[in-house]
Amino acid sequence: MIGFRDSAGIEWTVMEIEASTLASLPRNSLRHPEFKDGWLLFQSEETRKRLAPYPKNWRELSADQLEELCRQARQELARPTTGEYRAIESERGR
Repeated sequence: MIGFRDSAGIEWTVMEIEASTLASLPRNSLRHPEFKDGWLLFQSEETRKRLAPYPKNWRELSADQLEELCRQARQELARPTTGEYRAIESERGR
């Protein structure tokens, strides 16, 4: 998990939800098929966003580069599905 502050002063955390974490989940538990190979999860106090595909070297990117990826990410309005929630919690536990 990596944190950064964007140009508007918003604090974000970024974590990778890897495809290997999703392997044990039924494919129909994902709302959006484009996320089947994993995603980057961007979270602020008020917003959750997901980006797929994403650069594998994302941990090496600057705060400005992470902010650009965050701008490209899809905002999530609804709660994650049970399968997605399990994947997120599994990644957090690492």
